[in-house]
Amino acid sequence: MTSANNTPGAFKLPAVKEVMKPSTSKEAAKNIRTERLDMETHYKRKAERNNDGNKEMKRLALNDLTNLNIYPNIKTILPDIQKCTTNKVGTKPCDATQDNDNITSKVLKQNSQSTKIVVDTKLISPLVGTADSHANMPKKLQSPKQVFTLVVPEKKGEINLKKLPDDEEDFDKLKWNDPYQVSQYAKDIFNYLKDRESEYPIDNYMERQIHLTKDMRAVLVDWMASAQQTLELNHETLYLAVKIVDLYLCEVVITKNTLQLLGATALFLAHKYDDRSVPLIEDFLCLCSSYKYKELISMEILVFKAIRYDLGVPLSYRFLRRYARCGKVASATLTLARYILELSLMNYDNIAFSDSKSAAAALFIALRMLGVDKGWNATLEYYSDYKLKDFAEIVTVLNGNLHRKSTVECSSIRKKYSDETFFEVAMVPILTAEDLFKDNLDFTLHSVNSSTRNAS
Repeated sequence: MTSANNTPGAFKLPAVKEVMKPSTSKEAAKNIRTERLDMETHYKRKAERNNDGNKEMKRLALNDLTNLNIYPNIKTILPDIQKCTTNKVGTKPCDATQDNDNITSKVLKQNSQSTKIVVDTKLISPLVGTADSHANMPKKLQSPKQVFTLVVPEKKGEINLKKLPDDEEDFDKLKWNDPYQVSQYAKDIFNYLKDRESEYPIDNYMERQIHLTKDMRAVLVDWMASAQQTLELNHETLYLAVKIVDLYLCEVVITKNTLQLLGATALFLAHKYDDRSVPLIEDFLCLCSSYKYKELISMEILVFKAIRYDLGVPLSYRFLRRYARCGKVASATLTLARYILELSLMNYDNIAFSDSKSAAAALFIALRMLGVDKGWNATLEYYSDYKLKDFAEIVTVLNGNLHRKSTVECSSIRKKYSDETFFEVAMVPILTAEDLFKDNLDFTLHSVNSSTRNAS
């Protein structure tokens, strides 16, 4: 068993800008298209054969879109449903309310704190139609009014009684009429994302990856960041791709020759999920010219299966945008927080941190670096549900990434945020941990260090 080389600079990926130059010949591009057509022909579904003979017949689209062949009982259930919803003239209406009320009474006895809501089904049933269409029908054809009782149990647990400062306007209420902001559900959405963070645990997989090192992963993430900028992908695509890489490495042991293919495949998958444009596989093959069309497609299948076909991973970038918008943070401050957060993607020690807390830590550091006195105020506490003490440990780690000197192999992110387009935030003077926490916490680093020294 051989271990990977730990010396810095031993693992190096080709620069994205070099492979993206128009050096690919027409013959190479033609070979990629030919290989793609061969793959599509290989996986193309063949026509079905008739039971009576060898004559081929076309596939029925209805059989592919429904499960009527797999679940034949559905054919017998559907007429019963229609009987209970649309009644013919002269027939006795289905008494659906009697059984439903019995079920409701049992549930209400079990949960006395539930709320009882009465709903008219002719307003919501897709088989009966809308209220307008039902009213315009002849009275003889109108189905009788069916009333169902829904039981809505009240939420148990602590109630968030925190309020915004008196002089601060509620961001969600200000954007209430904007359909793109979904202010009615915004807080519930991000609370849901926080709850899902625990469903994507990333352990210390480097103990099992005998062919890889932390430095190799840092080089790969830096290469992926350069590819994201070259292909002009969304920032969420990069964050999701790095998550896919970590989740896959938790499940499968690979060699360093497959690492770049994994990074390109993760970007390809994330691009399908998070970007607006349609991804072209030729672009990703140009990023890693040593791999072929068939290898990338096969790797995509393996990766998607290993992560259990789940791409709804909570991302720190989404939390950061939410906090910054609700806190009315300036563009330069948000860009600096993005730089801190993106730089943390290369550090293997950050993989186990909560994404929502990492976003809060990056925003706090950016606010302090640009001279905001407190940094984390009551407004940010209200929208994030975090106080400074909840993510103080992550602040020290992310601030340590800023103090770390970048190598030649891991300099893409610093160069990117040193440009005028990103307000040159990479050149903002960094602060020490003591300056970051000055006048912000009840305890000081000096007291923490002294207590740690006494304990040792």
